[in-house]
Amino acid sequence: MPYLTMGDPSYDATVEYAIGMIDAGADLLEIGIPFSDPTADGPVIQAAMVRSLAATEFTMEGLFAAVERIHTARPEVPLVFLGYMNPILNGLAASVAYGRADFSKPAADRLQYDARGALSAFLERCQKAGVRGLVIPDLPFDAPESETLREIGEELGVSQILMVAPNTGDARLQAICRAARGFIYYVTSLGVTGMRSELPPDLAERIALVQRESGLPVFAGFGFSEPGQVAGLVGKVDGIIVGSRNHQIIEELGDVAGTALVELTRGFASARCVLNSTGPASGAQALEQPGAAIRLIGPSPAFFGKSVVKPPARPNCQDYAEDPRLCPDRDSARSPGPDSSRFCF
Repeated sequence: MPYLTMGDPSYDATVEYAIGMIDAGADLLEIGIPFSDPTADGPVIQAAMVRSLAATEFTMEGLFAAVERIHTARPEVPLVFLGYMNPILNGLAASVAYGRADFSKPAADRLQYDARGALSAFLERCQKAGVRGLVIPDLPFDAPESETLREIGEELGVSQILMVAPNTGDARLQAICRAARGFIYYVTSLGVTGMRSELPPDLAERIALVQRESGLPVFAGFGFSEPGQVAGLVGKVDGIIVGSRNHQIIEELGDVAGTALVELTRGFASARCVLNSTGPASGAQALEQPGAAIRLIGPSPAFFGKSVVKPPARPNCQDYAEDPRLCPDRDSARSPGPDSSRFCF
């Protein structure tokens, strides 16, 4: 899943890059909403957001219009926003978030803030633009606004994508997994986004734990910049998120970064093609082979239908479309069960 900050270097360029990266093999696309204080992002993405916000054309409506262009061009590919609460609550219209001032109250309490109204307006606009998930790093999953967002999003088909970190405790992890929908965003390393030369030695073990607890796909982000980094995660993760490397390329090449971004995306996606070309005897055996595929989520009913439950068993049953041997229990695994509300997206 590639990440692009919308508007860096322009709306038109982002739309062009996004379509090219989807055509190169991206199964989902994460789009960053520019913000002046992106606390989870490192210097490369911070700079990308500054460049985007500096553009005279930047508006939230313009951002949504550009996202809608991507969705219209490639409607089969889910779009995911990464954004912070300030622009989510205030970016569309202040009149939505704030009611009339009550001058009988102390100054600090005079403005009646309508978080539900602001979240409803934002999520409705997401639905229209084809956005299926929201990653919000500065919104804890158990905050009241988070619960409201999930309630409204459930009706509109927009999932809050929850994050798990290396230092997330057992009790909190279990609570996050119970509340999660869509997929889990696993933060590989403590700190902010950025390119790293090494990944934690226990990464695969942690990802497996989150997969067991949630029964959902797990995407790993923070630190990936080259396809070779994922070799140790083959068969152990459902997706890789790549962001800083994309914007390093954009910073270097600007409006002509498209070819380099496509090639990088193709490099990450190429491992998936190896699985289909090798004709493995079994899914478990294939996923342990060097160079076998990391299964990214694709446009499969197993992940996007409300009446279908994503099976917790590995490998992913979407592989059945390419090779029935990869999921012999496909039909029973995909039958709605007692917890049938826990579908992906």
